[in-house]
Amino acid sequence: MLNNDEISTNAPLLLPPLKKLFINQGFLMPYPQEIREKLVQIYEDMIWLANRPHNSPARARSWYTSTWSPALSSSIRIFSGNVSSAAIRNPDGRLCLEHYNRLAASITQLIQKHTANNIEDHDTFLELIEECERVNITTDEENHTIQTNKGDYKASGIILISWENISHDIRSILFRNCLRGRVVNSKDYEG
Repeated sequence: MLNNDEISTNAPLLLPPLKKLFINQGFLMPYPQEIREKLVQIYEDMIWLANRPHNSPARARSWYTSTWSPALSSSIRIFSGNVSSAAIRNPDGRLCLEHYNRLAASITQLIQKHTANNIEDHDTFLELIEECERVNITTDEENHTIQTNKGDYKASGIILISWENISHDIRSILFRNCLRGRVVNSKDYEG
């Protein structure tokens, strides 16, 4: 377990693969069959889109990030348990669930690789989603800074605090504003 000094200076705490993580939703990962089938179809759609004239892997990726990810988030997104100190200072401000494993960039790179090499491998996409649909709570401003710094929290000057080290009142606000109904493991942080 990392101490607070390590959390504040290193990259976000990494969780074990979701397949090994018990979720209080009554199932163990991997994804339920219905979610898996949707993700496979989304992958196939993105590959098809990327191969269309006047399109790009980034535009194809937006089929997932802009259209499907919000709809699937409560079934696949997992909260790391880490919150930026700025978000704690202003829990009613403009906060977001920041994908610390660079979701959009990672999917774009995968689509680019698969289309360039004529690869069709949805299992790799499912593994990538499992890895990248993990989030910390940050402010919107911090989210933009992290993107500019290519996911580097230290270079972005962001200090992460573990959920257990946040007051109950602030945790309640953060739960209500950021987690309830938006992450698969929200029940782990309720109350």
